[in-house]
Amino acid sequence: MFVTTADPLLEPPLVTVNTVLSLLAVDYPPEKLACYVSDDGCSPVTFYSLVEASKFAQLWVPFCKKYNVQVRAPFRYFSAPKPPSPDDHNLSGFEQEWIKMKDEYEQLCGKIENAAHDLMVGPYSSSEYADFKNIERNNHPSIVKVIWENKKDQSSSLPHLVYISREKRPNYPHHYKAGALNVLTRVSGVMTNAPFMLNVDCDMFANNPKIILHGVCLLVGIKDEQDCAFVQCPQMFYNVLKDDPFGNQVAVPFAIFKAGMNGIQGPPYAGTGCFHRRKTIYGIPPNHHDVHINGTDSRIMEERFGKSTKFRESVVKILNGSGEKEHFPCDISGTIESACTVADCTYENSTCWGKEVGLMYGSASEDVLTGIRIHKMGWKSVMLTPNPPAFLGNAPPGGPISMIQMKRWGTGLLEVLFSKHFPIISVFTSQLHFRQALAYLSMLIWPLRSIPDFVYDILSAYCIITNSHFLPKVQEPVVYIPVSLFLIHNLNSLSQYLEYGETIRAWWNAQRMARILSVSSMLFATLSMIVKLFGYSETVFEITQKTQSDDDENDADKVARFTFDESPMFVPVTALLMLHLTALAIWLLGLQRPARGGDGGSGLGEIAGSMWVVLSFWPFVKGLFGKGKYVFSFSFLKNSRMAKAKAPTQLRLCERVSSKSIIRRTLDVTVFCLFLCLLSYRLNSLSSHGFTWLPLLAFLCESSFAFTWFLNLSTRWNPVEHKTYPENLLSRLNELPPVDMFVTTADSLLEPPLVTVNTVLSLLAVDYPPEKLACYVSDDGCSSVTFYSLVEASKFAQLWVPFCKKYNVQVRAPFQYFSAAKSPPPDDHNLSGFKQEWIKMKDEYEQLCGKIENAAHASSEYADFKNIDRNNHPSLVKVIWENKKDQSSSLPHLVYISREKRPNYLHHYKAGAMNVLTRVSGVMTNAPFMLNVDCDMFANNPKIILHGVCLLVGIKDEQDCAFVQCLQIFYNVLKDDPFGNQVTVPLAIFGGGMAGIQGPSYSGTGCFHRRKTIYGIPPNHDDHINGTDSRILEERFGKSTKFRESVVKILNGSGEKEEHFPCDISGTIESACRVADSTYENSTCWGTEVGLLYGSATEDALTGLRIHEMGWKSVMLIPNPPGFLGNAPPGGPIAMTQMKRWGTGLLEILFSKHFPIVSVFTSQLHFRQALAYLYMLTWALRSIPEFVYVILPSYCIITNSHLLPKVQEPVVYIPVSLFLIHNLNSLSQYLKYGQTIRAWWNAQRMARIIAVSSLLFATLSMIVKLFGYSETVFEITQKIQSDDDENDADKVAGRFTFDESPMFVPVTALLMLHLTALAIWLLGLQPPPARGGDSGSGLVEILCSVWVVLSFWPFVKGLFGHGKYGIPLTTIFKSAALVLLFVPLCLRISTD
Repeated sequence: MFVTTADPLLEPPLVTVNTVLSLLAVDYPPEKLACYVSDDGCSPVTFYSLVEASKFAQLWVPFCKKYNVQVRAPFRYFSAPKPPSPDDHNLSGFEQEWIKMKDEYEQLCGKIENAAHDLMVGPYSSSEYADFKNIERNNHPSIVKVIWENKKDQSSSLPHLVYISREKRPNYPHHYKAGALNVLTRVSGVMTNAPFMLNVDCDMFANNPKIILHGVCLLVGIKDEQDCAFVQCPQMFYNVLKDDPFGNQVAVPFAIFKAGMNGIQGPPYAGTGCFHRRKTIYGIPPNHHDVHINGTDSRIMEERFGKSTKFRESVVKILNGSGEKEHFPCDISGTIESACTVADCTYENSTCWGKEVGLMYGSASEDVLTGIRIHKMGWKSVMLTPNPPAFLGNAPPGGPISMIQMKRWGTGLLEVLFSKHFPIISVFTSQLHFRQALAYLSMLIWPLRSIPDFVYDILSAYCIITNSHFLPKVQEPVVYIPVSLFLIHNLNSLSQYLEYGETIRAWWNAQRMARILSVSSMLFATLSMIVKLFGYSETVFEITQKTQSDDDENDADKVARFTFDESPMFVPVTALLMLHLTALAIWLLGLQRPARGGDGGSGLGEIAGSMWVVLSFWPFVKGLFGKGKYVFSFSFLKNSRMAKAKAPTQLRLCERVSSKSIIRRTLDVTVFCLFLCLLSYRLNSLSSHGFTWLPLLAFLCESSFAFTWFLNLSTRWNPVEHKTYPENLLSRLNELPPVDMFVTTADSLLEPPLVTVNTVLSLLAVDYPPEKLACYVSDDGCSSVTFYSLVEASKFAQLWVPFCKKYNVQVRAPFQYFSAAKSPPPDDHNLSGFKQEWIKMKDEYEQLCGKIENAAHASSEYADFKNIDRNNHPSLVKVIWENKKDQSSSLPHLVYISREKRPNYLHHYKAGAMNVLTRVSGVMTNAPFMLNVDCDMFANNPKIILHGVCLLVGIKDEQDCAFVQCLQIFYNVLKDDPFGNQVTVPLAIFGGGMAGIQGPSYSGTGCFHRRKTIYGIPPNHDDHINGTDSRILEERFGKSTKFRESVVKILNGSGEKEEHFPCDISGTIESACRVADSTYENSTCWGTEVGLLYGSATEDALTGLRIHEMGWKSVMLIPNPPGFLGNAPPGGPIAMTQMKRWGTGLLEILFSKHFPIVSVFTSQLHFRQALAYLYMLTWALRSIPEFVYVILPSYCIITNSHLLPKVQEPVVYIPVSLFLIHNLNSLSQYLKYGQTIRAWWNAQRMARIIAVSSLLFATLSMIVKLFGYSETVFEITQKIQSDDDENDADKVAGRFTFDESPMFVPVTALLMLHLTALAIWLLGLQPPPARGGDSGSGLVEILCSVWVVLSFWPFVKGLFGHGKYGIPLTTIFKSAALVLLFVPLCLRISTD
């Protein structure tokens, strides 16, 4: 008897134990049985559980047989509150024994729960558990343990019980369940070599105590062994809810279909609950008597079965038929060495295992593939359906777990279909019967049927939207054909369910789930197979989570409701549902276009079809308006007895809070539906008036806007926030983890040293143990002034940091703190002497500023900076301040770095600087966490490090927190933000939405990183790099031995366990300089798989995408006050240049190998996360439809044509409603975040300006780059630092500045075009309408043109401004020339 388990978390040991106990207690001579448990998780908890279960079995088995217990899985038997009556009422003492046995079982559960809770079993020092010490589940030798041996001298005997964990090594495939069963076959052949084998999954307990007898009756009772290769029991479940709301209990269709196959060559192998004839598993055809294998042909035996002599001898016995005549071995301990040999990962090399012998490899549905192979050899099989059912398993709950299981099955079936075992071909090349081949074909094409199902589901909605029909009208006689087909098919199906004792509700649930699974799991199985066929990815075997619940469990969680997560499999069903709801809304509101002649429009058939789809998808209708989880929890810690094993109460460090809003969701969906209605209107217009270019352009633009809104809607659907509790950190952790802080600057002119100094001072003064911090400043300008400024800042910091901590100063960037005219009061008013200290500190800061300004003019000289060339110099690493133990008032380490630069070597801008910082810090301090900020982004919240660490260490699974991204907020934004710099609202909403999927993207600053993620290591990486594989380490991380050692510490997790942060870092300067050399990254993975990625001007977004592709998640942190405050660029050329760089960088990612949609199939990127990234990366591309759409109203006014419906047309409410709801929704969000109406308007206005200027040029730049005419140039954004009391005229006005940049030409030209169009309208110079009547431009086009002019109002002021506030004449002339060319062209086109 074989039991397979793979993961102690998804398949709890208590589940496995109950299955094993039910098998040990069956009614069959125990000396004729052996139970083998395969543990692919190599879990000491599973082994310990089986050891304890064997002790309990010595009481349980005699009890079951004495009182003829029918259900012999203890968790089911003891689920009743009172003892049942024994079958033999004359037996006394039953109730006392029942109570005693229940107590024994609860003690067993307690032992297993405690072991599972501690995640370890002790003592490991004993020989029994020594093999599990320091074990890695994916890298360990074979372990075979005889837990119980049925020896003749034991009076009370049980079957043999053997634990097996086969060898696993990183570079060897293990073939999942098929590989485990093949190992069980070989190990059992070496040990006991029974002629028959039973295999069950770990959650499939024996429900009928005579099931072995039933199976053997068929295996030995059928006259010709050819007619019984294996005996398959139907797969049934014990935990199905009333009326089976999730359609798990597929007993009716399986019983009918497999009974039909039983009349041909027999049912397929279902992977569990199956009795096998061992020789069939060995790949031997029936009645194979021509050449008995007797051991003389050892070469053939070795090639087929492997090198083990012991195993080959057992094979000969089975093939010669002598296996059924021998005594069952009672002493199996002596065979352990041979058993371990056949369980090695290399044993199957150069053999026929997985191809002709054993279970077949090459499909996630190894069971079906193996069954086909057996039937192709000419064998037949038998279906066994005893009463009571033979085995009962655990049905997955409705939702993600069930969908994943169905997808795996579907993918596996398609792998078989597209293999050499295609059934129809096998009819001619093997002994597979033709009707058996048709039966298998019906099974294998199950996922492919999702495509016609999906298309057919769309048709009725399409017909309603377009007012066409695909079914006969009610008045046509032929309508009886589809109506009769529908009714007879469904009534026939219903009658079958009623015949098997099911209810009408159960039948409906089964039909409903079949529709849902077809267009979700099966559709994705088909897509996965297509991707695999094209060679982009391989199938991943996903273990189905097992739970164990009692019958009397009746909590609120166990309601029959679907649960949902971010899986992309829910998207098609949700999209179809929303499509049909939209179609029905169009029909109800009378918005259908006129039908093409006669009664050709949609009819009752299409309406009924659409309603049927909505009813079929009803769980998703409820899901659209639901909250939280909709069904019982999947965790075994909640649903089984293991719930008692709870973690000790701990103070929370962080909390994940959902911030969903039904009102916002409804408005978002309404906007999307209005977009669809507008597109429907466009399609109607195109079909009515022909495909003229004006409505076609409008349709394309509006399609782009609708798609963009869909991407936005998908991302914002489940917003999440994280709250942190830094006050609990010291209560949870004995010692805070170290953090390395990175500050990057590149040009001392564009990024003044005083700006960098304030950022560094704010970081040095944070509320965190200074001996746990190190601050690294990267100066890509190699400026002596910057170095001098940091040296002087370190001296000032020795006064500033104690002052901040003494008086609890909240803003610790001196320029901000001292910007107030009067001294601010301290938080603690009882402290005396504050005012004097404040004045003294301000004087010290002013002296510091003076020194830095004088240094900037006098250019202080240091030996290393003398005659330096900023683009051609060696590495410079200077320890400015070292936190030594003997210093009473200590600061964090402060290190200056200027990496080597040479003319012929790429330095990769900020990404290269960050990678150097990562390596230098790894050599020097090697903190497990890193914070990076731009030089102008000072720490505004003194507890920000504590907040970040709360998330990094407080989130249970490190996979859920690769990095913590703080919102980018600016301090120098003017009132109402006239330049639209403060994008807090859209970033908070969009970032919060991403936080509900896989987390926000990396923004390049204000981010805490887990160092191992920057090293390109996937989450929960079990293969610890221990330094022995130096070649791989060198190829990946470079030649520095010191750095590679630091990497090993981080990857092994020891970086977080270091007791002391290095206090002496001066001795590592030589190694630090080496890893900062320009040649260090040559022939390594830096920039491709390790560190920040190269290849985009937005290296941050690209790196974040790579991290999410590996399966990591990230977290958004929005503390109060904000974590960091930066310097917003002023409106004008600087801001436009920055936006262009961002847009170009995002497009570089879009057109790279990291295209998000492809990554869904080739990596672990979630589908909705891919949509979120697609929304980001297409930001610049959206400039093209925006630019075209902005032109269209002016074109319509100039040519007296119309783009949008007339005011008198009812359909005009669609664009008007869309405009109003979209803008009012956006405005409400700004007001919710405390912004003003004026701030909202400025943000909308700047979004329009940037789209048709910076982003348009970003798109053009990318097109030029794609054609190979130019490369992207990294442009540094100029940083300035101004005090709050600065109140000059420029800052009050908030006026745009202009220069001769070509980016101002498109906006100016569009503005002049609309002013020209409005002038033509006002002066009555429009030509007559082309089609006569009222087909000319109307009020809607005029309002659109006025809206554009208002959006471009800063440019209206610029037309009449002077100096830098006026648009240059060259720009005006260029724009005017474009308008003069466009207007005649419009008139010419309209007359053609």
